Amino acid sequence: MQFKYFLLSFIFLSSQLIANNDSLEHISLQLKWTHSFQFAGYYAAKEKGYYKDAGLEVEFIEANSSTNVVKKVLEQKVQYGVGTSSLLLSRAKGKPVVALAVIFQHSPYQIFASAEIHSLKDLIGKTVMIESDADELFAYLKKENVPLDKINLIPHSFNGKDLIAGKIKAMSGYLTNDPYFLNADNFTYQRFSPRSVGIDFYGDNLFTSELEIQNHPKRTSAFLKASMRGWDYALTHQSEIINLIMKKYNPSFSKENIVFQAKQMTALVKPDLIEIGYMNPVRWKNIANTYISLDLLAKDYKISKNFLYENKPINIPTWLLYAFFSGLIMLILITVFTIKLIAFNRKLKKTQVLLNKSNFELSALAKEKNLLLEKLKEQANRDPLTNMYNKRHFAIISDSILELTNRSKESLSVIMIDIDKFKNINDTHGHIIGDKILILLANKLMSLVRKSDTIARVGGEEFAILLPNTSATQANILARKIREEVEKTIFEESTTKISFTISLGVYEFNKKEDKNINSVLHKADKALYAAKNSGRNRVSIFQ
Repeated sequence: MQFKYFLLSFIFLSSQLIANNDSLEHISLQLKWTHSFQFAGYYAAKEKGYYKDAGLEVEFIEANSSTNVVKKVLEQKVQYGVGTSSLLLSRAKGKPVVALAVIFQHSPYQIFASAEIHSLKDLIGKTVMIESDADELFAYLKKENVPLDKINLIPHSFNGKDLIAGKIKAMSGYLTNDPYFLNADNFTYQRFSPRSVGIDFYGDNLFTSELEIQNHPKRTSAFLKASMRGWDYALTHQSEIINLIMKKYNPSFSKENIVFQAKQMTALVKPDLIEIGYMNPVRWKNIANTYISLDLLAKDYKISKNFLYENKPINIPTWLLYAFFSGLIMLILITVFTIKLIAFNRKLKKTQVLLNKSNFELSALAKEKNLLLEKLKEQANRDPLTNMYNKRHFAIISDSILELTNRSKESLSVIMIDIDKFKNINDTHGHIIGDKILILLANKLMSLVRKSDTIARVGGEEFAILLPNTSATQANILARKIREEVEKTIFEESTTKISFTISLGVYEFNKKEDKNINSVLHKADKALYAAKNSGRNRVSIFQ
């Protein structure tokens, strides 16, 4: 008898559970890659019951290198997807995609290169892997004057081992993941970000189709709200979600790897500054302008008003309407009073016009003075002959960079450079020719360093280069390249032809030994004079 009651109770509870599940709407979210912390907010929304509270049962579908997320959403194989900023291109081609929210305020796409690549121009003639939808990286290469037909562009293998093994010289990658594996192999590499030249795309954009919004407006709104609630939870309870991913979604990840992903992601999402999911129409317009510069969009292209999702209209509270109209009446009264006051004070108005004119002239003089002061300040920081930073300003910048390096795990190196037998050039050809050779060398040096490097004239014929995030080995490679380029350089004027050489000293900052920039420069100077004493026209590393 007891067994009979137990069986009936079990059947009743099971039927209730099935009924509850059946009442939920089943939808799918197509991810843009395999399970990782990159999609943590969606996992949180499901596991914490936010989707269920919204009446939804959500299935997450992983992607691979051949998955076309936009196509699957438009063909209604899935209702929602995670895409890139190339959604703009799809929309321009007449595909009715709609951006619902932005997760990454800054795209994680970057270019990872081997240590000898000091600038993107060094990739010319080299083998490179870049993902087809990494549009911001193609724009980056174009802005840095690196034509795609000048590099050997091959399909992406999604295997960082190709870079480590030297099969390629650079590859596109995600800041949230690829550095972890490169660092784990103790691989020395360079990293180039399109944000350094003003190309700032969104990343991991949640989107759907116009058809989904038209047919299921409430479902769209509920899914978006629950997803953003999930992201809020995931970013404030990272340890809990990391354990969830390892246990349920991707056990192949180590905890250290997912913690790295979470830390890198948080910096790109910026939840402490910007509301999760926020989309700025001006940012989208800037992204469209970048596509226009790549000839991927027409010059007169304007973003469709239906491209960015708008939720239900805002209902203006009654008290706000009362406040508005009360303010409007007050404004009218003030305006009437002002008009009458002006009529009774015409003489005062004339005086006011004269006073305004005087104020304008004074303002113009003040502006001119400020511009002159800024110009004088800039001149005080520059060497008047080469237009490089002078020794004083170089020391100020160097101290700041040294302090940052002290707090980080990054390396820092200095190269000291001196023209060999420069006094002979001045004695033989005169100081005017000597000055022109200094200018020629300065221009050559500035063309060979990165934008992140700091270069200055610190003496008569002596120059210094500060190289952040650069080891002594990497600095030595650059120094040898500089020496070779200068050795090939010939100064020509009328019938005068002068070739000259330089000696270079290299030193890598030691956190334990070096307390200030003077110590670093002193050791780099010692290495320079070691090169001089060894016969000149060579590079010496401080030992």
